[in-house]
Amino acid sequence: MDQGLWGTDPPKVLADVVEALLGVAHIDGGFQQGQKSAIFVIKPMTLAIRSHESNTDMGTTTDEQRRTLITHPKQTLLELCETLKVKVSSSHEFMVQASSRQIWHGRSWGTCTETTSGAIGEVLWEGISLCALADKASNTVAKNRACALVSSVLQQYPDLRNNLIEMSEKVTKKK
Repeated sequence: MDQGLWGTDPPKVLADVVEALLGVAHIDGGFQQGQKSAIFVIKPMTLAIRSHESNTDMGTTTDEQRRTLITHPKQTLLELCETLKVKVSSSHEFMVQASSRQIWHGRSWGTCTETTSGAIGEVLWEGISLCALADKASNTVAKNRACALVSSVLQQYPDLRNNLIEMSEKVTKKK
């Protein structure tokens, strides 16, 4: 499954180690060598992004869709509709609270059962669940994937996005 840049949850220590090593390269080899080292480290990531862009149908991919590929999924979601909220819970908590609600299990929809493990990322509008997604990796990945799924739907169906915004305005006026 193509999960993009936000489909993993690398440990923070990995970023800290890379940052420290680039700092050492700048101190030990000087500015120019440090810059060469940084480019060497970052180049595989930029090539992966470019490769992903060239593998998509660029004739139908808009600049906004290309930007979304590298923008954090939660940021993309909030830019589309700022009244949406994101939460995460364990599969057990979710099952207790909403045992019959459908969740995305990676390749299909289903219900949360005793065998569901991991985290459930959920996108809510005014307390109403729009989408719940199970992920075994981590809370962060579950939230990111739920945001990405709802964002892609809202981008494909702008009328749905407009309806959510319009209803949000009406709810806000009533409060």
